[in-house]
Amino acid sequence: MMRRPATDGMGSRRTRDALRAWCRALPSPSFLVAVIPAGEDAAARPERRCFTEEKLEEAGDWLRHRNARGCNPYGRPAEARHVLVDDLCEDRLDALQAAHHVAAVVETSPHSLQAWVTVSEEEIAAPLATAIARHLAARFGGDPGAADAHHLGRLPGLANRKPLHQRKNGSLPWARLRAAPGGVDPGGTALVEEAFRHATAPLRTSRPLLPGPQAWGRIHWRSPAEEHREAEHRVRLTLPRGATLDRSRLDFSVARRLLLQGTPADFVEAVVEAGARAEGLQPAVREAYSQRTVRAALRSLCTPDGSDDPE
Repeated sequence: MMRRPATDGMGSRRTRDALRAWCRALPSPSFLVAVIPAGEDAAARPERRCFTEEKLEEAGDWLRHRNARGCNPYGRPAEARHVLVDDLCEDRLDALQAAHHVAAVVETSPHSLQAWVTVSEEEIAAPLATAIARHLAARFGGDPGAADAHHLGRLPGLANRKPLHQRKNGSLPWARLRAAPGGVDPGGTALVEEAFRHATAPLRTSRPLLPGPQAWGRIHWRSPAEEHREAEHRVRLTLPRGATLDRSRLDFSVARRLLLQGTPADFVEAVVEAGARAEGLQPAVREAYSQRTVRAALRSLCTPDGSDDPE
């Protein structure tokens, strides 16, 4: 039987201290938390909540209670500018730290480390953060499956309840905050600029930052035409009563919405081509239109005021 984490006052204070230091190393207006059931309750629905830094620290006892009942708590800053590199060994972490400033390191289990790299003072678009996460994971041997703008890391100060980590005596390792200096990586600007150049280049002729749209986190079960109809419906729901968009601006808004969800840019191109505006155009003209629309949408997500016009 697994040994449950202690729930004494000393342990509670350590959990709060670890959460406080982790939050301050990764400043964000809010933090996303998911409590994932394990063991006999593994099929239960995860609990998802959003906290400010102060409220997350106050939630330490609640997290410890859920952790003691067999759940694994995960979290991340809501801002995509904090990039997670998961499943590093000591040597790979050393290599990452030699090349980039690491804002926080969490030891999730013996010989398994998670590193957080803050790449910008200002928030960046999710597609750029995903591209940077994929790049860092590929270069430094992190887990590519955990490299996207929305991936959650293990919260420090709580037990890792995965059965494979249970020790012979029944105890469990604790996620330990190894370092939390905070700060922005001086090389972050170059990472963002490189990701932006690749994202806004002609997508079918440029060399991608990392190979294959399958590396992205979002899985598409619908066809491009179905994705367009769904995204168009969602866009229209956000418009003021009586407002309308011409077809070009509608495609631009559809592209923005999908890119914000972490959808690969080449798939967004296919969605734009499936819309009414592109219908009837010659293939070369249709392809050029979709590329211009997606590049404009990407530029709008990467500018401070979010403004751009479809071409």
